[in-house]
Amino acid sequence: MYDPDLYLLADNHALMHHWGLTRTLGRPARAADRPLIVADRPWEGSQIACWGTVVHDPADGLFKLWYQTRDDAAAARNPVSRSVICYASSRDGRTWDKPNLGVAAYRGSTAHNVVYAVDDFDLPHQLDNFVVLHEPSDRDPARRYKMLAWVRSLEQRFQMGFVSLFSPDGIRWTRHPGYTVPRLGDRMGCYRDHLAGRYVMNSRQPWRNLRQHGVQGKRQVARAESLDFVRWTEAESIIKLDDEDGVDDQFYGLTPFVWGNQYVGFLELYHRATEHLDLQLVTSRDGVHWDRPAGRAAFFGRGPDSAWDETWAAFTSNPPLVRGDEMWLYYDGRTGGHQTNRRHGAIGLATAKRDRFAGLTAGIQEGQAVTERLTCGAKRLLLNLNARCGEVAVDVFDGEGEPIPGYQRADASPVSGNHVDAEITWSGKHLAPHVGEPLYLRFWIKYGTLFAFRFAD
Repeated sequence: MYDPDLYLLADNHALMHHWGLTRTLGRPARAADRPLIVADRPWEGSQIACWGTVVHDPADGLFKLWYQTRDDAAAARNPVSRSVICYASSRDGRTWDKPNLGVAAYRGSTAHNVVYAVDDFDLPHQLDNFVVLHEPSDRDPARRYKMLAWVRSLEQRFQMGFVSLFSPDGIRWTRHPGYTVPRLGDRMGCYRDHLAGRYVMNSRQPWRNLRQHGVQGKRQVARAESLDFVRWTEAESIIKLDDEDGVDDQFYGLTPFVWGNQYVGFLELYHRATEHLDLQLVTSRDGVHWDRPAGRAAFFGRGPDSAWDETWAAFTSNPPLVRGDEMWLYYDGRTGGHQTNRRHGAIGLATAKRDRFAGLTAGIQEGQAVTERLTCGAKRLLLNLNARCGEVAVDVFDGEGEPIPGYQRADASPVSGNHVDAEITWSGKHLAPHVGEPLYLRFWIKYGTLFAFRFAD
């Protein structure tokens, strides 16, 4: 969700200084104790995974989900049958329908919701992980849905990688010949970077033996780019483990996206000793160099012991869906890791207030945050804050750092409460006289958290 006038306070990039403030994660809350979607069809096996995508299509008002199955019992008889890609839809995003689409033959039938069964290769292949992009503005109607899927040959050991597929409707898919991104790991995220005008794929570097390569043999995040979704650059490592990470920790994947005027991502931390997987928040200004602004704290963790998501929790490949004042984050939850035969997976939903990835918090002692020089993009300044027992006020300075008369704290009407778009004014005045001008802002925060601010008309 690109918005050049939205400034997140998930990191310090927009800030010159801050005092008396700590960074607080805006952790999403589970919408229910139970999953929304479970494996309840014969072809789904014991596990469905949101190694896939959820979009909301304004053209027909539908939520659309592509998800992956895992049927280990069927795979024991025929390895090709382990995983397929299925489609589900919903009017409200909570109650889902798995329609009989009749488009892909699988196990001798088309009476199911399978849209891709990995049966279009000369040699048998197996699927593991995919991402769908919906681009209704693509000039080619046959390419308005795009997919990257990781597959591997069951007969040629080192034949593996990502393939590109295209569809006019998200249901009927055509694969581009060959591997478009060979040899990378089987977990990835992909998005259209509208800031850079290209597609970006984040995956893992090819597996290397830990005994031979040490820490460099652990899972790391790699990045490749493409202008046409078919020809991709050589992947390069962009996020590596460091001394603050646990000795058994590895990066499993990265789901990146544009939000406001920057990049945000969910970094999957795989704890190899326990086989647990949770998520950390990462931020970037270029999509290449990433920071972990909250240290190693989990942004979203696995569920409690004995819960349906007690082992893994990982978000879908898409950015959060904005529904009113909320962000909806669908996630894949599992019991059991790689080394167990008790693997059950389902899909759940978590929610958070819009734009609240992380913020700056003050207690009874007032804190301050001063921005870098910004351009006033519109006449109104809106604050995203939770200050039920406190308040936030703002000073405005010109491009030289001098106070603007009439726009100081003494003139401001402080904002309290829990709001995603609370307007602040100075003696009833907006910023209209200063639109297009360079400004500095100083926020005064007491007993509350400021998550973001934006300029709006």
